[in-house]
Amino acid sequence: MQKDLTPEDVLKRLSKGSLAPFYLFYGPGEFELEKTLNQIRESFIPAATKDFNLILFYGGETAPGEIIRMAATLPFMSKNRLIIVRRIEEFKADQLDKFLPYLEKPVESSTIIFIASATDFKKSFF
Repeated sequence: MQKDLTPEDVLKRLSKGSLAPFYLFYGPGEFELEKTLNQIRESFIPAATKDFNLILFYGGETAPGEIIRMAATLPFMSKNRLIIVRRIEEFKADQLDKFLPYLEKPVESSTIIFIASATDFKKSFF
């Protein structure tokens, strides 16, 4: 997978009707991040199915297994499911590692966006 995509790169992919199975959004540009997230939410998930197919989790509050189960569940009345996981820096290294098998074989109908304000690229997850 390509590394260090800009928000414009992600939105260009979205305009072609597809997103990668997962992304890591990080860095100080919170305004740009939220703008990009809003465009993804509006374009990728139909308004009528947002309650079923747009899911928000917070690191440290939700077990990785629950997030993975949600990502592995087929979307309801839509072809896509979007899962946003904020504050992933709150997961311990062993918790982040639990995502790795899923990320090796993701479900095509789900996209997970991991959001971190700080990252430790020494951890295997990153």
